[in-house]
Amino acid sequence: MIEGGRPCPEGTQMTPRDENVPASSGRRMSLLTQMLLIYTSIGTTVVAGALVFWLTHKFVLIALHSGSMAGTLVPIFGFCITCALLFGNIMHQVASLGHLKMRRDTRPPTADELHAIYDTEAPPIRFIVPSFRENLRLVRYTLLSAALQEYPDRRVTLLIDDPPYPSDAKGAEALRAACRLPRDLDMLLARQAAPLQRALEAFVERMADSAVDVVGETRRVAKLYRGVSTWFLRQAAAIEPTDHMDRLFVEGLLLKRARAHAEYAQALKQRARDKSQCPGPKRLLRVYRRLAAQYVVHMGFTRYSSVFWVGANAVIRKEALDDIRIPIEERGFTVSKYIQDRTHIEDTESTIDLVEKGWSLYSSPRQFAFSATPDDFGSLLIQRRRWANGGLIIFPKLLRYLLSRRKVPHRFFQGILRSGYLINLSLGSVAVLATLVYPLPNGLIFCLGIAGLGYAMVYGADLLRMGFRLRDLPQIYSLNLMMIPINLGGAAKSIHQAWTGKKTPFHRTPKVKGRTLAPFLYVAAEYALLLFCMFVGIIAFGHGKIGHGIWALANALVFVHIIANLMGDHIPWGGAAVEESG
Repeated sequence: MIEGGRPCPEGTQMTPRDENVPASSGRRMSLLTQMLLIYTSIGTTVVAGALVFWLTHKFVLIALHSGSMAGTLVPIFGFCITCALLFGNIMHQVASLGHLKMRRDTRPPTADELHAIYDTEAPPIRFIVPSFRENLRLVRYTLLSAALQEYPDRRVTLLIDDPPYPSDAKGAEALRAACRLPRDLDMLLARQAAPLQRALEAFVERMADSAVDVVGETRRVAKLYRGVSTWFLRQAAAIEPTDHMDRLFVEGLLLKRARAHAEYAQALKQRARDKSQCPGPKRLLRVYRRLAAQYVVHMGFTRYSSVFWVGANAVIRKEALDDIRIPIEERGFTVSKYIQDRTHIEDTESTIDLVEKGWSLYSSPRQFAFSATPDDFGSLLIQRRRWANGGLIIFPKLLRYLLSRRKVPHRFFQGILRSGYLINLSLGSVAVLATLVYPLPNGLIFCLGIAGLGYAMVYGADLLRMGFRLRDLPQIYSLNLMMIPINLGGAAKSIHQAWTGKKTPFHRTPKVKGRTLAPFLYVAAEYALLLFCMFVGIIAFGHGKIGHGIWALANALVFVHIIANLMGDHIPWGGAAVEESG
């Protein structure tokens, strides 16, 4: 069932074949090689950290022997910068190692184990799809993607958060279209579901009346699967792909399901040629039920019990929500509040609430969902600034949990990974800027260099494992450098909220075609960082600090690339940003 503002008729849903293939020995060797690389990189980082500590101790002693107390502050400052960068380094390596161990140790369920759920009464699942002035095509694809998951007892609910009384005709029509969508999709799915439901009922009657002709039934169900494959092909043919979202939906869902059902139909047809190879009555009942019931980036953290709930794509037990529920007063009424909205990353704070109550979070190694990323600087800025706002506020709650006397699984690694998740955006951004302001001693630069080389190798291996290329590494560095003002902007909002007690306004990621103008301050900050890097580089060369000058001018070149290629045609005087508040 797909629900909107009113009850909807029953629909059905379809799914691809199981794609869990045991890892080959070659793949296991590949995993072992990558794990050896990570262990080597972690060891290098630990050695670099020890050298940093030894060098800092040496510089402090020299300053003290010379009678300069103020002179001790310089090496201590360098020590703090270096440790902040090494912390982010080690955090990623530990998470990457956990990811590989998860892949090594996780045995995917077989198709038979997954489909056994159709033999019993399954607990209900509800898919909730929130929508606030969303692109109707995106909402349609999301609803169908949820409806086409393979599970016996589920419902899909569209939560429409648009203003109930739009101020213009365009908004009113968009609201009416969103309200019609669940009903239209239900009708589409119900037309395909009806013959499949009748086929199941007829098979159940034949099972009760006489011995089952397994050959004939196998041929019947093969024909049904072939018909379902044809239905998927028709749905795919009705869409003219115009962008990556269309292509993902058509190729990653519709055509993939069409192929899966066609292959399964062919396999059943082959089995029907030999009675001994045909499924038995119980297995045939399961296959009929599957037909009739159808149509309607944290794995490493999981290894160390450190995963955070990602709100956009998650399955949550109702009992868990009940455990973190609190009563609140709302306009004179007592209501239950399940998710705390103290910050704009409410799923992150709710993770701490859940683990404090003894619940575990798990991120599956398999890819189940896709999430769209803003494709222009203005939209990306609004999204990532919101994500960077809240970690510093939640961090004290995490510390209380880690320092409590209760049994905390993998306490040490939880401390590293969860802390890094909350504070590393701010800490890392400050540390990178500090390296531009303060010329580190050559010894510390050497330590960062060898640790950074290991980090780059691990990151490169991660990219290759996910289907990217090594030449994407510079682009990722550019993106991270571009995020520095945005991350610091989010951190500043967190500090402002902690100081004043007033939550900052929520800004939704704009869902508009074309370019979203960015706020003047953030665009100007990118230009200012370019000029600052150039200035620091020239001054450093003038004072004979060659290493620091090269570092500054190299980052200046990166900012040139950022402004020319990543920010589009944003200019510091380019108007106001489009921000949707909700």
